[in-house]
Amino acid sequence: MFNSKKQTTPKLPWAIQVLTTEYMIDGSVQPDEYSGIFQPLNYRGGPAPLQLKTWKTVQIQPTGNLTMPVPSFSAWTLGCAANVVAIIPNDDASRQDALKAFKDWKYPIKATIFAGPYCIRGTVMAPKANGFQLPDAPGTLTWTNWGGGGFPIMDAEVDSLLPGAKLTGLRVPWLLLNAWVIQGFGLE
Repeated sequence: MFNSKKQTTPKLPWAIQVLTTEYMIDGSVQPDEYSGIFQPLNYRGGPAPLQLKTWKTVQIQPTGNLTMPVPSFSAWTLGCAANVVAIIPNDDASRQDALKAFKDWKYPIKATIFAGPYCIRGTVMAPKANGFQLPDAPGTLTWTNWGGGGFPIMDAEVDSLLPGAKLTGLRVPWLLLNAWVIQGFGLE
């Protein structure tokens, strides 16, 4: 007589920012379609897992000194993940998923990192107590330490180093940094 099947409520979209070498992309994704977006990245032998992912309700802003109006799109597909510097969960639900994915990364290391055209300062979370160190090469970042491609930074401040940059002093509670764009880092 009555339908006893439990109705599932659709999850609200996550607000996600993607920082590329030239742009900040603000958009939303459906959690079910992007459930692994904050998993430790593994780029061994192939392109980044973000290639050809589509964001909805998107605004794109240049971060450096490019001049353009801020366009909006109903959908935006990332063309090449090699230019992705960081993925930033921009709401509580996506941030909780990110923290859950990296729950074992609990060793904080203060660092200043140069990645693409950016200087990123914050607390890198490492999966091991000696996260930036190997016995034969103290202070080095290695793929074996980081699982191949990315790692979380908490309480991050991001500045574009380009002359006339539009992105300066961006503070975010958590971001996933693409290790492949790192030029260097210093530990504090």
